[in-house]
Amino acid sequence: MNTLIWIGCFEALLLSLLLIFKKKKAVHDKFLFSYLLIIGLNLFLFAIDKFNMQNNFPYPNLLMWRVPLTVLHGPFLWFYIKSLKEINFKFKILHLFHFLPFILILINIIQVLYTVNIPARIEIVQTASYQQALGFKLLSPLIMLSGPSYIIWGLILLKKHRTFILNNFSFTENISLRWLRVFLWGSFIVWLFVFVGGILSRMPSHGLEINKYHSIVFILLSIFVFVIGFYGLKQTSIFTSVTVLEKDYTKQSEPKTTSQNNVDDTKETLISKDDKNYEILKQLLDYMEMEKPYLNPELNIGILANKLRVHSHLLSKLINTNMQQNFFEFVNHYRIEEFKRQIQDARNKNYSIIAVALDSGFNSKPTFNRIFKNAIGITPSQYKESLQN
Repeated sequence: MNTLIWIGCFEALLLSLLLIFKKKKAVHDKFLFSYLLIIGLNLFLFAIDKFNMQNNFPYPNLLMWRVPLTVLHGPFLWFYIKSLKEINFKFKILHLFHFLPFILILINIIQVLYTVNIPARIEIVQTASYQQALGFKLLSPLIMLSGPSYIIWGLILLKKHRTFILNNFSFTENISLRWLRVFLWGSFIVWLFVFVGGILSRMPSHGLEINKYHSIVFILLSIFVFVIGFYGLKQTSIFTSVTVLEKDYTKQSEPKTTSQNNVDDTKETLISKDDKNYEILKQLLDYMEMEKPYLNPELNIGILANKLRVHSHLLSKLINTNMQQNFFEFVNHYRIEEFKRQIQDARNKNYSIIAVALDSGFNSKPTFNRIFKNAIGITPSQYKESLQN
């Protein structure tokens, strides 16, 4: 057990070093570095506590410092997500309130353990009598609820980020932050055990010894560090300069008008001809048909809005309200129709399905297969077979 904790500690510190030597570090890199460093220190101090318990307390001045560090996991994870998804994120004075639980618990630890002599300190830790202190009873809910609260908050941020992606991008590869959702759910499992185990450890009838409970928690944390390392090495967006930030790509300018009077009757819209945005919508639909911007696999609403000389927010709103689609669905509808046209073209009979899909604006096989089946109800292979039959 101790070996696994030490390995987890050194791996967390190694990942921190990896971020230190990264070129062109962004703000979110600094928060991730802090998060991993805190995990590493937490594991190190827990291992020292275990060593003290098993070897007659050779390091009494390092006892229980791991406890306040526990409530720093959530804030730094939240700061990492916040700074990753928002451009020009800045640390504000109000953000210091996130560290209030850490300060309160730190003061409590100092008061209970470090205002007494060393023999008394060792006895308090051995008997776990610090749990009976009023300060600890009041603050222990903060320890158990801090992590899950921040994780839920982080998942809410990611949900908003996904909505932003679908309303502004025609692709999700490398920008969806799906890995971060996995990361958060893994964190939630660890904290769920902390919460349940913390309750059971205070109920003698369940027979869960406090030291054994702490060991299991930190072993789970060590395993979680392995997951972070494995996932981080696969997801280069964590440790390289690839960053996804929310920003407005659009140049602010007045809508460009057109002399044509009617929107094609085959296009289903909710907008009326008297609406001031009617011409913008008509221009958008004509541009999609004639210029085929959807063939660009990295098309986003900013690129399209610049071409049409309108604001991206207005364009997104028009698509949402009149086409009953988000930008992602809107663009990929055209790509699916383009694929259906190309796959029926005799000149493409010797090309593979994925080759035709890439020519239609899709940028990966898994994404194409998922989008096509969701829209048509069958797989691309089944669709091609139905044409041959």
